[in-house]
Amino acid sequence: MPIKKPEVIPAAILVILPVLVIFLAAQRFVRSGMLSGAEKG
Repeated sequence: MPIKKPEVIPAAILVILPVLVIFLAAQRFVRSGMLSGAEKG
């Protein structure tokens, strides 16, 4: 059963969007953690 492209686009957005939000939030925490770690070291 072939997947129709109009159905793939919203499904891809639903999968990618939360991952992207988590990645951006984690990147902010990692960056601040690296800076504080560098200051202590």
